[in-house]
Amino acid sequence: MQHKPQAPVVSGNRPPGNGGVSEQRGLLGRIVGYGISRTIVEALLAGRGLLLAGILGPEMFGIWALFRIALRYLAFAGLGLLRGLEFEVSRSSEQTQDNPPRRTYWGEVGAGHTLILYGALSLLAAAATLPGEHVAGIAFLGVALGLLPDRLWSYGITYLRAAGGLRRFAVVELLNAALQVGACVLLALHWGVAGAFVGFAVANVTSIALLIGRTPLRPRFEPRSVYRLIQIGFPVALMGILSATLATVDRLLVGAFLGLGGLGLYAFAVSVSELGVSFAAIVRTVILKDVYEQSRVPREDGASPFVLDHALSGFATLGPPLAGLFALMLPPLIALFTAEFSSVASVAQLLLFAGLIQGFNNVAVLGVVADGLQRRLPLVSVAAVGVNVVLALAAISFGLGLLGVAAASFLTRLLQAAAILVLLLRASTASGIVAAIARLLLPAVWCAAAVYAIGHLLPFAGIRTLALQLLCYTVALFVLAPAMLGALAPRPVRRTL
Repeated sequence: MQHKPQAPVVSGNRPPGNGGVSEQRGLLGRIVGYGISRTIVEALLAGRGLLLAGILGPEMFGIWALFRIALRYLAFAGLGLLRGLEFEVSRSSEQTQDNPPRRTYWGEVGAGHTLILYGALSLLAAAATLPGEHVAGIAFLGVALGLLPDRLWSYGITYLRAAGGLRRFAVVELLNAALQVGACVLLALHWGVAGAFVGFAVANVTSIALLIGRTPLRPRFEPRSVYRLIQIGFPVALMGILSATLATVDRLLVGAFLGLGGLGLYAFAVSVSELGVSFAAIVRTVILKDVYEQSRVPREDGASPFVLDHALSGFATLGPPLAGLFALMLPPLIALFTAEFSSVASVAQLLLFAGLIQGFNNVAVLGVVADGLQRRLPLVSVAAVGVNVVLALAAISFGLGLLGVAAASFLTRLLQAAAILVLLLRASTASGIVAAIARLLLPAVWCAAAVYAIGHLLPFAGIRTLALQLLCYTVALFVLAPAMLGALAPRPVRRTL
């Protein structure tokens, strides 16, 4: 089934009316509300890590870290089924005459596949568990105990969000994070890393129990339907793997050519870039169901709120100025808390914008999936990895150092964003595509250039210098003021493509 593109509106032809005003305000409220909830979740999980590190010590905490990495990569064994599930569930309605309703049917299919696949992998991990205090044996024990509860929890929370229960989703997510802290820490105090594994599993099983009545947990075994979900989700999952490669290839090159010292400095700067990606995850969670629903059901009056347009426009217009303010604060913050990394403050500033663009890409991908074009995403990601490798090697070869590698990462993500926008806007004219790309990507380029120029011409040397930097940056933002005010002003949106 072909869908019209869920692209950002490129025409300025917006008739008067209030059709989209309340939805735009509601979108902002949901993003802020869920953003607060998600921040608490991240803080709880970070606290779990810190507490476990203190309880277990470096060696045993290293095994815990290996366990978490193993779970992350074993998730790919599902071949993207959860991405396909959220698409089908978001587009299905319980108000049908089907028995069971389509939404419930897809949920039961997802539960059945998860149970079979990860139950088998858990049994294999249990069989591979070695007796004694061997590192591999302890890690396999963790996988055997934690893998199936973790994936069933992921299935349940994915279904709940795709079905439209954002408030319930946020509450259950918070409860799960609190249970993770309590169970893992308390049991680790008594039984060490094995107790942490048991606590992880207990927290997830308890959280799954909270989903009873809200998420279908009865398994259904339908190979053809599983194949349908994988067809939708596998390209997105593959893009996720390639994106992870894109996020690490520059670090591998830095380590190979500039040594471990350079890698340590660059890895510190990279950690800053995660802020933009984290914010994008909040936006994606809030708009997911709306984007997929709107690709299925056009409004009777021809108008459409196109929540993806609101989200991408706001993200691209308001995100870079805010990122620039934070970037200017980085040098004094780094000098205050980790002075040994002050030499890479400018690298961290540029990578902050690279992370922001990567977050933009993660949100825009929803529109590509809604249009049924997800099979083209891996090609875009492979091309991005290749471009990043070439540009990073060129930067190292020409002696541009870590800043050159960061610039390569930023430029690569801009090119990737442009390619994704071309997919979204494929039904538009060439001039419309160029105009949309410029409107959505130039603010990040302008703000990044302004931050670099200000830092180069006015290096941080104290509070007075920082005040002068912020003043200059405020002046530079006047160029973006019309676009920023337009993004803040409530307005209706009408389909123009």
